[in-house]
Amino acid sequence: MFTEQATETEFLNAAEEYIHAEKRRIVALSRRGKRTAEEFDSVDRVYRSEKKLHSLFCAGVRSEFLNGLYNQYLKLLLNPPEPQA
Repeated sequence: MFTEQATETEFLNAAEEYIHAEKRRIVALSRRGKRTAEEFDSVDRVYRSEKKLHSLFCAGVRSEFLNGLYNQYLKLLLNPPEPQA
């Protein structure tokens, strides 16, 4: 999935950055009223963090299969499965 150039730590940091940015975006969008700079900044943070995560995950390879795996990975990041006992 990720190349030798991308270390495991770099990949995990990018994933954590994406999760944090997405949660902040959800909070900012849930506020009612006028659109704020914080809301637009949160959308930009999500974009930048997802772009970085995608580049590490796909390592420059463009394929429908790999993009499908990436989308499944994003879903798991945001909604991890419950642990089984």
